[in-house]
Amino acid sequence: MADPIRLRVRLPASIGAVRNAWTDATALRHWLADHVEAEPGRYAFWGRHTPQGEKPRQRPLHLDDRTLRFSWELSGEETIVEVLLEEDAGSTVVTLSQTCFEGAYSGYPVGIALTVFWSLALGNLTDHLMDRPTTPKCDYTARDLRTEVAIGAPRDAVFGSLTASEEFSRWFGLPVEIEPYVGGSWTIRRGGPIGTVRALEPGRLLSLAEDSGISTWELEDHDGGTLLRLGLSGFDPGSPPYPGWTGWLSAVSSLRRYHELADWRPIWLDT
Repeated sequence: MADPIRLRVRLPASIGAVRNAWTDATALRHWLADHVEAEPGRYAFWGRHTPQGEKPRQRPLHLDDRTLRFSWELSGEETIVEVLLEEDAGSTVVTLSQTCFEGAYSGYPVGIALTVFWSLALGNLTDHLMDRPTTPKCDYTARDLRTEVAIGAPRDAVFGSLTASEEFSRWFGLPVEIEPYVGGSWTIRRGGPIGTVRALEPGRLLSLAEDSGISTWELEDHDGGTLLRLGLSGFDPGSPPYPGWTGWLSAVSSLRRYHELADWRPIWLDT
């Protein structure tokens, strides 16, 4: 059995509001999944935005005011997801854990695939609770991995946060080192991908090569802010790197809050 995953976030809402977001089907359909059943004796979510989401695979185990626990069958293995809620100075700290097993999903270890899935989900939960637009979810049925997102900040500011190592590290939450010129190296330390800068047009375009493919970030002025077009290419179309794509979508979620919130601080806490 592989080590469980564990994530902790501070959310800007009361325990009651956070608990409702985890247990109300309408709320769950907004920030987590296409299809949801959440009622006494039933807790399930599925659809194209859920790994192996062609059918519901969850069943409830426990629910009280501060704890949600359910099983989630993946690749024939039962995993247990636990969500714990704690009050913290007007906010709520959520600790999410999920048991894992040895194996791979879309070319990634199961633990990494689940970590990025929940990272994007928790980012979208944050925005849901703040009544902000959520970031597009990963479509686990797609062969074309691309999306576009409006960011309420000037284009040059957004581009700068993608090409300055210190600033990139600040909003991304992990130490990033990038040499902002074509052929320069970039790396996410602590086991992240290592690659090269494939293309760069100041203020407009950044393309990064990595093991899972080529991520392309295109920026243009839009409604007083920035329109970011993000895509991932250069992979085997028969086996899209969904976890890698989900990781970038989670990064975009963090990038949006970093630029749009006047009192920004990271939602992530040490585990």
